[in-house]
Amino acid sequence: INAEYMGVDEEKFGGTEKFNQESKEFISTTTQFHEMVENLLELLGKQEKLIEAEKLKAIGLQNRMNGEAEIRRRQQQEQQTKLEEKEAQLQRYIVQYESLLKIESEQRQLIERLSGTDSRSSQL
Repeated sequence: INAEYMGVDEEKFGGTEKFNQESKEFISTTTQFHEMVENLLELLGKQEKLIEAEKLKAIGLQNRMNGEAEIRRRQQQEQQTKLEEKEAQLQRYIVQYESLLKIESEQRQLIERLSGTDSRSSQL
């Protein structure tokens, strides 16, 4: 475009052209920046989905671990109860055994006494 043709001062026309060029560069830079921001937002969206998936996996694992810990705690309680029952049974057996030993001892003494009485009777 010719400045003389438009009837505008050459210096003003040159400034306008420079402003026009700078505006185009600014728009180009802004467009590039906008595209970069869109790409970044897309990337962040993908990362958000990945993070959310990992978070859900972690929650699932935590729930499973808590469930397994509860199962182990319950099993431990059951084993403790069984152990206590077996210890009580052992104590009953020990008392019964000691009682039988006492009865055996008393019966041996009785047999010895009766045997001693029989041997004295036969000696007479």
